[in-house]
Amino acid sequence: TLAAKQKNPLGQSFPKPIPPDACFAEALWPHALARHPWKHLRNISIGFNFQRLTLRFCSSTSATNVPPTSKMKEEEFCYTLLTCSKLQTVSLLKDLQDLTENVAVAGDTRNSDSGKVIIENDDPIVLDALAAAVGNSLGVVCHFQILHQYWNKGDRGLVRRLCVVTDNKLFLFDENYLGDGYKVEDTTMANCRSWGKPKYQIVDEAHLNQIVSVEAAAFDPRALTISIRPTSRLYRAHNWRLICQDREGAERLVEDVRKVVDISAM
Repeated sequence: TLAAKQKNPLGQSFPKPIPPDACFAEALWPHALARHPWKHLRNISIGFNFQRLTLRFCSSTSATNVPPTSKMKEEEFCYTLLTCSKLQTVSLLKDLQDLTENVAVAGDTRNSDSGKVIIENDDPIVLDALAAAVGNSLGVVCHFQILHQYWNKGDRGLVRRLCVVTDNKLFLFDENYLGDGYKVEDTTMANCRSWGKPKYQIVDEAHLNQIVSVEAAAFDPRALTISIRPTSRLYRAHNWRLICQDREGAERLVEDVRKVVDISAM
């Protein structure tokens, strides 16, 4: 544009092209908010059904206006990686284990070295959070998948949801995480040890006898539609239009919903 040419009279291109002999270590990182050596990784939490990974880093930084004997303070960083795919999560976890030298499994008393990276499973945390959201009437979880909901009408775009299939109901949840800004009070350093823990809120639910059909969408192998019968004649039937991360996730969800519906009808 003319404005760009006036600001750049030499006609230099921006961004500048990458030289063919450039190395990754020579690259500039102008937009990095934080960078962590792998030696600062302290904890890897595997999400329920391998839908995500939570990484916790702990690094020491110099503090100002403190006594000389206390010039180092620890900062906590928590990152939730939403893969929404078991295959991607397993592959990423393997890469992380290859990058970190000292790995220990949570609960293994033989590995008490504080310098080791602890790998744990957050299944108990997720199940407790789900039970709290539905009032302790969750039932047996038969399927758990992070996906997106979409609508045919209106300009609503994709909304991230959690779909949970139990032995008596189907649920759609909003999934948030402590420290992600959903609630300001959860972002304080006093709660940093709990950062990354999931919190759920029910968006919609249906009993298995309300499920009319579960069909894969024709336009995208990752998409499916669940048709739900209303509980009263005063209400209309409605559809959950869902799109998964990959085709395998959609096929598995269709199969699991049909299976629990068939079992409940016996």
